[in-house]
Amino acid sequence: MLWIIVSSFVVTLGVSTVQLYFDFRASIESLEEDLQEIQRTMVPSLTRSVWLMDREQIHVGMKGLLLYDKIVTVKIEAEDGSVFELGETDSEEIKEKTFAMEFKNQEQAWKLGTIVLQVDMAPIYRNLWREGGDILFNNLILVATIVFIVIWFTRFLIAQPLSILANHARGIRFRDKQENMDHKYMSYKHEIGQVFRAVAQLEENLTEDYRIRLRAEDALKKSQEKLKELIKSRTKQLDEATNDLVESSRKAGMAEVATGVLHNIGNVITGVNVNVQSLEQYYRKSASHRLPDLVKLFESQGDQLPEYLSDSKRRESVVGYMNAIVSDLEKNREAHLQTVQSLSQNIKHVMQLVSQQQANAKHSGIIINFSITDAIQDVLDLKAHDINSNQIEVTFNDETQLSISSDRHKVLQILTNLISNAIQATERLDRPRSINIHQKKMGAFVHIDIRDNGIGIPAENIDKLFRFGFTTKPTGNGFGLHSSAIDATELGGKLSVFSEGPNKGATFKLKIPLESKKATTVEQAG
Repeated sequence: MLWIIVSSFVVTLGVSTVQLYFDFRASIESLEEDLQEIQRTMVPSLTRSVWLMDREQIHVGMKGLLLYDKIVTVKIEAEDGSVFELGETDSEEIKEKTFAMEFKNQEQAWKLGTIVLQVDMAPIYRNLWREGGDILFNNLILVATIVFIVIWFTRFLIAQPLSILANHARGIRFRDKQENMDHKYMSYKHEIGQVFRAVAQLEENLTEDYRIRLRAEDALKKSQEKLKELIKSRTKQLDEATNDLVESSRKAGMAEVATGVLHNIGNVITGVNVNVQSLEQYYRKSASHRLPDLVKLFESQGDQLPEYLSDSKRRESVVGYMNAIVSDLEKNREAHLQTVQSLSQNIKHVMQLVSQQQANAKHSGIIINFSITDAIQDVLDLKAHDINSNQIEVTFNDETQLSISSDRHKVLQILTNLISNAIQATERLDRPRSINIHQKKMGAFVHIDIRDNGIGIPAENIDKLFRFGFTTKPTGNGFGLHSSAIDATELGGKLSVFSEGPNKGATFKLKIPLESKKATTVEQAG
């Protein structure tokens, strides 16, 4: 209310002040026009009189100047020392205006002296103060009227219904049943009625949203428990399968393959752990925990709630806050679903890896038809957390959707190793990080180039890069690229690398045949 009163007073005072200023300027401009008229008409006449030294005409001209409004004295100072002065004043607000007197003929001009006019500015200033006082008085009357209207309007049309609304709002709690708000104000067609109807609808929506949130949280907790049990069970199976695989590899002279498998399994397990952590973070950061704050806000206002809600920005803030909570619940629901789906895909990948290695997939892998584009995208999805957390810009350019007939699992292992290495090569950069993936068909092969702008590879390490056990990483084991090169060769292709040197990035080139000549081919969509 105070804001409305002050604003009204300031606005009306400002408008009146502007009008007063323009009136003052008009008076000044009128005076200037009179002086210009004097310069144009009276000064030449007095100049001729001074030239002729016609004292009677000089006196008549000076009297004519005194007839102008606000001119109180006229003084003529001739070049020969003669002075003519007429009029007198005791005003302190005097403004002088001087005009030069020159007599000209066709051949020469003579300076005869000056005319000095004294203008009394006091009437203009008195009029200014009088009008200013009138404006201030009128503004005070206007503000008093506005205060009376606002108080009446606030008391009977706003405060009373908002007080009823506040009492109802304090009774809002999230429970199985909530009585509908039934009040005469809900039938009003103006803004108060709209607020009552909106609060009633909001109450209904909040109650329903709370019920949905409770059910969602209960389902999420159950899903988390099942997921933890599933991960625990799969991890146990994975440990058992890995132990069996290592033992079998050792007995059969296959330790090299087993270490490569463990390396790739670790990549997938990392993705599983990241997804589980993301799921926990979603639950901990859910905006639904802030929902009771709204009720506390209403309760904390007490009898001041009508005044609190009378501010349009606060009303919009409260509604926006509620919409944000609902939006967050919807967004988290989709995020949870996507995370669970990603976990399911990762677990299937681990199960396929273990199952395939247990069945000696290295020598008798199943050949299927699949999209190499989708395979690359699957690996990018798997590594999405590492890519996003390191702010790496990934571009994937494919000339066409290519389907190949090959061991899809081995292809995924190779791509996972190469993309993981590219991420690790760029994650410590202090400049923008990027990875570019390009695939194209050349003859009977598909060529996949994975280029990064990372730390690069020294020339002396190029030939050692695919050797068993060679690594430049503090925690590396030298298995990933070695097993990837072996897998590429067994698929009938080749893995190579190119780098211009340290800090100039690297490009891994994978060449795979479109049609594998191995064993049985199984059709797979996509």
